[in-house]
Amino acid sequence: LTKKWIMKKLILIFTVALIYVSGTAQYEQGDIDLSLGTGFGIYGASTNDVDEVDTNGVDAVAGLLSFRANYAVIDNLAIGLVFERNGFITPNDSTNTDSYGASLNYRFSTQFRFVNSEKNCIAIKGEVGYSSFKFGDRISNEFIKGSGMTYEFGLNFEHYFGEHVGLYLNFGYGGYKYKELVSHSGVVWRTNNDTDNVEFSIGGVNSRIGIQIKI
Repeated sequence: LTKKWIMKKLILIFTVALIYVSGTAQYEQGDIDLSLGTGFGIYGASTNDVDEVDTNGVDAVAGLLSFRANYAVIDNLAIGLVFERNGFITPNDSTNTDSYGASLNYRFSTQFRFVNSEKNCIAIKGEVGYSSFKFGDRISNEFIKGSGMTYEFGLNFEHYFGEHVGLYLNFGYGGYKYKELVSHSGVVWRTNNDTDNVEFSIGGVNSRIGIQIKI
């Protein structure tokens, strides 16, 4: 067998495979898909207050509820919107404490679907948007709240059981940055030396699973 013959065969196989994949793409231009799922996030936290000690460990764990809607601009590229609630696990040390914590996140999303076959889709995703959070105690009615930006970069996998319904899995690194924290009495938190507003950031890994629907 000559190298020329082998090259011709490889080109032929690649061309047939490309025609097959492109002819059986799950997503085509104009398609809309929706997803609803749950998951969890594991985060580290940091602040600009130099008097705060950074333990470099896991500072927060959250349960996630997520809804997404995407529109295929072209076969392999989609844009969309994401709404997600992060419900944080909070300690309750006694009968005098009933703490809670949650954030609401609204992000604009882009997906590049580098695998777009009949049953499976794998995409790189990037998201950026707005986040608000609130931590408090139901017994004392005290709380702290803030708002800022959020972002996430990650990988998304979808498998369709039929033409319209499937399952998705995704994971990514997410960040949440809040430039100002305000107490229940309207007081803006300041650093211990009172030179700046306290800024609060958390970041870590988000993992999700849910139902995927193409309409």
